[in-house]
Amino acid sequence: KINHYVKINHFNRLSAEIQEVQKKTGAALIYQDKEKAKGLLQKNQNLLANLLKYSEKSPLKNNSETLNKIAVLQEKYQKQQDSIGNIKRMKEFDEILDFSASGFIVNPIEISKIENNLYFYEFESGILYKSPARGELTLIFISAKDELRKMVALENSQIVLFGQSEKIYLYDTNANKHNIYLLDPAIAVEKIKDVKSYLSNFYILDAEQGNIIKYPLVPEEEGAIKGADWLSKPLEELKNAKSM
Repeated sequence: KINHYVKINHFNRLSAEIQEVQKKTGAALIYQDKEKAKGLLQKNQNLLANLLKYSEKSPLKNNSETLNKIAVLQEKYQKQQDSIGNIKRMKEFDEILDFSASGFIVNPIEISKIENNLYFYEFESGILYKSPARGELTLIFISAKDELRKMVALENSQIVLFGQSEKIYLYDTNANKHNIYLLDPAIAVEKIKDVKSYLSNFYILDAEQGNIIKYPLVPEEEGAIKGADWLSKPLEELKNAKSM
């Protein structure tokens, strides 16, 4: 019985060590430290090999909890391994906007560039700003504080801002005006992984459901944008997708 607990404790310690390595790997990937990420991934691979070997011992063998834990760790490792190829280190930087000279303090949640202008929404103030690459800020409009959660620049020079309560703000940068609509069907902001436009429509990727919803950029009804499933049925391979 003592041996039984010793093996389980050793397995749990190995699992915890792998989780810690994966946490450090995630940080290295975020900060684009490719060499550090590679070293951590190699260590992760070795630890996983030891964990798999150890899991073949009784009382861990064929244990559903053990197998599930290994599967989760392997999936995390594979995702990190796949993402390392996407890291590109920038050697030369081009400063396009500096607020320090004016003393202006800004904390944008999103920044998008359309033609020669930058657009960004500030969460704390509820303000959408426009700025030339090297010019003064222009206040475009103010929403309720903390209302908007996500901003996306579309290919047709429009900006869509997603808010709480199923609301969206559609801003036309050419006409310099915006309208507020309700989305139908509504998608929670945290479920929206990507937004793209094509011709007179925009498309929202709901990766949780594995679906893409199509909405018209020119609403048929005042105050509401009615959309429909663009796919004939949700696709399993779209679940957990990051972009379109």
